This record gives sequence, C-alpha cells and structure tokens, in this order.
Amino acid sequence: PVYIPPHLIGDKNVSCVAATGLPFNAVPRKANVRTPLVLPSNQHDANELLRECIVYVVFPHDKEILHLINRMVQFVLNEGPMFEAMIMNKEINNPKFSFLFDNKSAEHCYYRWRLYSLLQGETFAKWRVEEFRMFKNGSMWKPPPLHSKADLKVIMGTLADKSDQPKRGQLTNPQRDKLEDMLRGLTVERERIGTCMHWCLQHADAAGEIVECISESLSILQTPPTVKAARLFLCNDLLYNSCAEVQNASFYRTK
Repeated sequence: PVYIPPHLIGDKNVSCVAATGLPFNAVPRKANVRTPLVLPSNQHDANELLRECIVYVVFPHDKEILHLINRMVQFVLNEGPMFEAMIMNKEINNPKFSFLFDNKSAEHCYYRWRLYSLLQGETFAKWRVEEFRMFKNGSMWKPPPLHSKADLKVIMGTLADKSDQPKRGQLTNPQRDKLEDMLRGLTVERERIGTCMHWCLQHADAAGEIVECISESLSILQTPPTVKAARLFLCNDLLYNSCAEVQNASFYRTK
C-alpha cells in the first residue's frame, strides 16, 4: 500500500502497480504484456526487456516504515555501505527491515531511489521528477511527483508530529540526531568526551537507547581507531559516573 494525497488519486504515476516479477517490480511499457513475467534465460534478451521497462517509485503507506527508511538512508550516507551491510546482517529476521532484502517491493524501490536521489544533491523536499536510468542498461526510473508542503508534512510523518514529542525512555528524533552528531565528531580530547558524557547523563531516562546507539557506532568497521577509542573512553566515563547523584544515572549500570 502507498500513501496517495487525495488530489493525486487516479494518477497512474502514483497508483499501485501489479507485481511483475521483474527486479524493482519494473513495468513493461507495453500495456498488453501479462504479469508476472519471467526474465528470458538469454542475457541479451533479458537486458533488452529490462531496458524497455519503467520502475515507478511510490511512498510507503506505513509512516513508521517510511521514517525508518529515511533514517536508514541518512545513516548510509553518513557511514557508508559497510553500515548497510552491518544492518542487513543484524536485522535479517526483522520484518521491518525487509525493504533491504526484497528488491521487488515498493519499499525497496523507494529506499534505493531516495539514497540515489540524495547522492545526486537532491533533498527530502525537492527532487527531479523526470525519468532517468539508475543503472547502465537497466530500466528507467520514474520518481514520485513533487508534493505541496502540506502533503510532505503528512507523508514524511516526522514534521512536528509525535516522533518529535518526548516519550518515556526514548529520545526524540532531534535528540537522537544530536547524539549521533556528537558520536560522529567525538575525539579523545577530554572536553569533548566530558560534554558528550554530560549530555548522556542529562538524558539518562533513555539510557537503553543511548547505549544501543553507542554500541552500534563501535561496530562500524570503517570508523577510525581514534574515534573508536574516544567512544570507549565515553563508555568508561559513563560507567564511572553512573553513581553520580543525577536522576536515572544508575540506569547505565543495567544496560
């Protein structure tokens, strides 16, 4: 299912398409072709079929999945493809991350397009809508139509809605972004570690999420050793100060 603003219902570029069985659920331009299809065994014929197809990109209907995909895209852009590989290995049995594995799903097509779009300098609010070829000799891709600000606020699901409101034991999206920025720029300088530790203690009610975020940052293979060392120093300081007279600081001893 996909979210379709009321005034776009019926637009062939944003409506659901039947499963075709082709990579990225590519659709043959010939309207009388039956689906699902099977790629010809001959490589040349298979390539010719895919070249004549089009991949329609649509927004996922589930706002939680949409937000998860957008966050995943941001992480991959910041941390590189090794982060994607790490998450795929870790979440292989998690249905929420099925968009990473099922390349025929609408969610995967949105993920792949959004990643490519941002790498081309586009934004979450503005992108080119003309058809383009993402892969050499591959199908053409048709981005979703641009939306009004009101529509974007609905389909992005992260603009001034519940995800930015504090929840017990969880960080808000801006708080999570702040933590990730601090971890990304952390050095072995005492002042920087101290600033990050103080912030973590101030948000100790979300200790579980903070510890998970720090743990994930330590597992990224491409992270420079000096940055990993700084994050380990942060862990050490958090444990040492978990006895401080700060509300919920003791949570760090149990996570």
